[in-house]
Amino acid sequence: MGGVKAVLKEGDSLATATVSAIIEALFMAIAALLVTIISATIGVMEINFSPMIISLQIIVIMGSLIGIHPNIMNPILSKLAKGKGSNKVTKLTKYPLLPLGGELIFLLLKGCGFIVLIIPFITLKLTLIPPILTAFSFAWLLGLVVPGAPGGLGIFEATVIATLDATVFPQEIILIVVAFSRISSTLAEVITAYGAFLITDE
Repeated sequence: MGGVKAVLKEGDSLATATVSAIIEALFMAIAALLVTIISATIGVMEINFSPMIISLQIIVIMGSLIGIHPNIMNPILSKLAKGKGSNKVTKLTKYPLLPLGGELIFLLLKGCGFIVLIIPFITLKLTLIPPILTAFSFAWLLGLVVPGAPGGLGIFEATVIATLDATVFPQEIILIVVAFSRISSTLAEVITAYGAFLITDE
């Protein structure tokens, strides 16, 4: 809702704001799912998923990426606009490949931030970085898609603990790191929002 309101304040239509918010959430999920599937495929992380579930996830990703193509999305948006009696039609001018790449970079950067928070507690080897990034992405994905958990609270923590090797990453340390991660993430968002406010206010 916050993103939709921000777009509306800039003068864009509700349809544009809604479509942007939906695409952003979809790409967030796709980015996390891609990292998880690739990691499971190359053996970085072991997930007890059957080949059927993995295949279904790949189909969902491919279907979502195809469905967001302007040639498919624009006719749907036009019909929705006509159904509501609106003369303003929101259209995609090109395939939003850049936002998808941005979501992947965003997710990897958040994962790197999580790794930085682990370093003071655990002697980190290069071989441990891929499993941490994968566990973070998988936990972040479940926290995003599971309903009833604001910010994935509880879901994220449980998934990270269950995914990472307890002999290398003790549970109490992971809980501390997750708490610091949430605090630092919130502070980063507040500082960024305040900085953006100061820039636009000038």
